[in-house]
This record gives sequence, C-alpha cells and structure tokens, in this order.
Amino acid sequence: MLTPHEEEKLRLLLNMLQDHDYYNRMYRPQIDVSNRLRDERGRFLPNNADQYAFGKQGELLLDLSDIDEDEPPREIKLVKVEGTYGTYRVEEKMKPSDVVALVCFVIILIIVYFS
Repeated sequence: MLTPHEEEKLRLLLNMLQDHDYYNRMYRPQIDVSNRLRDERGRFLPNNADQYAFGKQGELLLDLSDIDEDEPPREIKLVKVEGTYGTYRVEEKMKPSDVVALVCFVIILIIVYFS
C-alpha cells in the first residue's frame, strides 16, 4: 500500500514520463493492418497488391510476361550460413557465356599489360 506522499510522487513521475519522447514512441497509436493482403505463409504483400494475382487455392501467381524467353532465369545456389537460424547466402552460378566473356577480358588485360 502506498502512502499519500508516495502516490503524489508516482503521479508526478507518470505525468513527466507522458511528455517524454521515449514514452510517446512506445505508446503511439497502432496501425490497422486487418485489411492488408497476405500470401499463403501469412506475410504481408506490398500496398500496391493490385499487381498480384492469386490462384484458386490462394497461392500467389507471378507475372512472368516481362521476362524474355531467350534469357532463362539466373541459376542461384542457397548456402546456409553456419551458426545462424534461417539465414542463407546466395551464390550465383556462372553461365558458360559468362565464363567465356571473363576469359576474353582477362586475355585482353594481359595483352595490354605486356604491350
């Protein structure tokens, strides 16, 4: 049980805290996200969700119309980072055409260096 003097001190302290930035930052009004669209895993979709299409079972369908048929998607390899939970590093696999271009570039550099 608090004495009247302690109650007065506590009331004064609470009034001082309400004006402080830290208190206002912690107790700011919450944003209503109940109307935001989510994907099948429950993650929020961006606000401009009209760009997204959904299948019959609610799965997100990707629009691949802007990808050229000549250029397949790049190949990547996910490598788990040791000592972490759910963190992966992306390693890109080089295409044969990239390797040829790199070798040509190195040969040109060597020729320029020795000439």
